[in-house]
Amino acid sequence: MLFCEDSLGTYLAVVYIDPIGAPATQNGRWNLNDRFWHDAVWGSDVTGFKWSKDGTHLLVSTSPIYGSGGFFELEPQTRTARQRLPKGAAVSIDNPGPGYNISGSVLEEPKQ
Repeated sequence: MLFCEDSLGTYLAVVYIDPIGAPATQNGRWNLNDRFWHDAVWGSDVTGFKWSKDGTHLLVSTSPIYGSGGFFELEPQTRTARQRLPKGAAVSIDNPGPGYNISGSVLEEPKQ
């Protein structure tokens, strides 16, 4: 789910939808009362997103303006996220990285 917060950027959340009934519980991560997954570190001020080639991971890039300025790999099945870039210290809204942008099949790193 992608939604806009006007001048505060574009935000992303993962929503589990199962038309047959309740979502399958995977490590207690998804259940009937919790189908919405958003974390400010990877879901705020999103500049790009795309599915991995195997379709199991969602790759997300964020801006340092209203987001964390990082590049992340999300695994929706287990509801886990991993920072891929920048290497080293974890980024946050209060301590952002340089920012990244997924453009087509290319990850654009910030220009120095």
